[in-house]
Amino acid sequence: MSTERKANERVYSSELWGQVMAAAALAVALIIAPVPTEPPAQPQQIELFATKHDPRMTGTRLPYRGKYWRQHQAELTRCVLLRETNAHWFSTNRSAGYFGAFQFTSALAVGASWMMRDELRQMYGFKVGTLVSRQLRATEMHRWLPFYQQMAFATVLNWEGDESGLSHWHGGRWNCA
Repeated sequence: MSTERKANERVYSSELWGQVMAAAALAVALIIAPVPTEPPAQPQQIELFATKHDPRMTGTRLPYRGKYWRQHQAELTRCVLLRETNAHWFSTNRSAGYFGAFQFTSALAVGASWMMRDELRQMYGFKVGTLVSRQLRATEMHRWLPFYQQMAFATVLNWEGDESGLSHWHGGRWNCA
């Protein structure tokens, strides 16, 4: 046998030996690896909506503290909240077409969800924020959690500067401005 042929056989056999060892190591790893007993955890769900009897749907707490929130408007916000619905976030006035704690029309709620989209994308990331905005648009506002209703109110109220949208809530039983 020539020297060259013996050298080639050694290279071939060492390559083959390496492949056999890798396969054996993989087999051992698969045999001793623990078998998962539960499915992988799902990503955390973002809660957007509530039912009429959910305890979170009453009260004057103001959970939103985002881009359009102004601390000096807290009393104004509470005043509108109490004047419009007595702090019942699930309120509806179907005959007049108003929904939610701040009594938005359906069109204003849809517009507000578009206005909120960039902030929602900053909060949840582009894809999830876009989906949240779509889900809000597709659902009557009185079903939105208080956080999103207040977010919509503050966004419309301050979209073009402090209290630029206050005219949407003029009038009523008493004046809040």
